[in-house]
Amino acid sequence: MSHDTEEMLFLSALLVDIKPLKVIRQLLSMSISPILITDAGRLDSGYRIIYANRAFCRLTGYELAELVGQSPRIFQGKDSHKETIQRLGRKLKETGYFRGTSVNYRKDGSAYPLEWDISPIRDEQGKIKFFISIQRDLSMLVGVAEQFKDINESARHFIHHVKTANQDDESIVQETTALLNKLKDNAMLYSSPIFEDDAFFDFDAEPLSAHAANKKAAMSASEYLQKENLTKDELSTLLTCISQLEEDIALLSSFPNQQQRFGDVESTFRELSDAIFFLVEFTDTALALQEVADCMATSDVSTSNRMIIEFLHSLLNELDGWIRSVFVDQNSDNVHEGAGNIVSSAKQIAALLRA
Repeated sequence: MSHDTEEMLFLSALLVDIKPLKVIRQLLSMSISPILITDAGRLDSGYRIIYANRAFCRLTGYELAELVGQSPRIFQGKDSHKETIQRLGRKLKETGYFRGTSVNYRKDGSAYPLEWDISPIRDEQGKIKFFISIQRDLSMLVGVAEQFKDINESARHFIHHVKTANQDDESIVQETTALLNKLKDNAMLYSSPIFEDDAFFDFDAEPLSAHAANKKAAMSASEYLQKENLTKDELSTLLTCISQLEEDIALLSSFPNQQQRFGDVESTFRELSDAIFFLVEFTDTALALQEVADCMATSDVSTSNRMIIEFLHSLLNELDGWIRSVFVDQNSDNVHEGAGNIVSSAKQIAALLRA
């Protein structure tokens, strides 16, 4: 017996003592999840709302009568993620299904983050007649993530202070390093694009380009350094890591199948990741380098083929150029642009190492 047949048999049992329309009404109107139903869309006018349940009306502040016949575009505003909305339209035309997140606006103009799950409703011939969208308000989730981030950032600065002040105490260095690794794990949670102010994502999205992934406001090196007071020791650590990484990758190029050389590159990436993690604004850069190190730790040394080594060389050059333009020469027009390119390159290497 097919799954569809089983479903029909069990659903039929629901309709023995109750009319189908009443079942549908109760399922929709009594649901605690906001639900919106639109028509299948027309080329001249797009999609039109034909139903919204009580939870949806409470969330948005609209009455049902105000919504029927309107386009879902009335919920969009300046912070709505346009790329996601464009993909939404394309995915509905291609498959009828979409899952993603963006920012919507209530009747009073206030914004809220949400997640959609959109599915088609088909007629007996299989033609799409309607779309049903089950939505979730992510405001509380995003708020908790922001509080979590603030706590994590405070702990990060404290650990950096303790570690710097006790560099000669090996036990303290070990303990702070362990705590630092836990903070990085935490940072991976709130560094997801879903928690960025202007970087909501959809789950069916194509990979983002470096430009699309880097949506932070442009900031020059001089502007950044006015905000972030980099010490001589911190700058020295960055430059030492770059120099060591250059040496390690050169040795790996000469001895590509030696596990020790592979491990040396991994270790230096971890050290550089730790150093960058303490810099405000560049958590995602540090985590991307950490990801490369993690992938190297679990990869067979035989995977260090010439192509990956060339990618490592390229990443090294990007790191060296970025660090010098931001922290040494201080002539970068946008500190986030180089950091975004590093993140993209690091993720590409990590993907190759996993393959």
